[in-house]
Amino acid sequence: MADDVGLQRDVTMGGDYRPRTLHLKLLRKQWQILALQIIATVALVGMYLEVVSTYVVGSIDHTMLFDTIEVLIGQQLPIGDFLTGEGSSGLGRFSVPLVLGLSLGGSMALLAFQTPKTQQRIKLGFIITLIVMLIGRLVVSWGFGMLTSFDLRSPLTR
Repeated sequence: MADDVGLQRDVTMGGDYRPRTLHLKLLRKQWQILALQIIATVALVGMYLEVVSTYVVGSIDHTMLFDTIEVLIGQQLPIGDFLTGEGSSGLGRFSVPLVLGLSLGGSMALLAFQTPKTQQRIKLGFIITLIVMLIGRLVVSWGFGMLTSFDLRSPLTR
């Protein structure tokens, strides 16, 4: 009885048998799924731009928040105005954040197609880069400050 039951198979156009699976990694690589994801992403971006242009521009947006924070602390934020959209008008305020979000989302989607070992290496490289960028600036300024003033001091003192 058990010999009569075989694997569930799908017949291809050439008459060959190919096992069918619902494994997500294999499903994501099919052209139908990729086309659906691209159409959904374009529709989502279009919907976002329509909602932003209708309800958000000029009333409540992130550039007003950045202006308020700069007024409260009394100095400029270390983020460039071209990144936040300050000084732009209309949908121009949202173009760079939208491009940054799409590129980050696209890179995360491409990362999902990699092998687990490659994913781990990329994530480790990203974390090391962030650590070097954040701590490296402190260490370099502290070391240069000690060299120019010829005294030893803690990195916490100025």
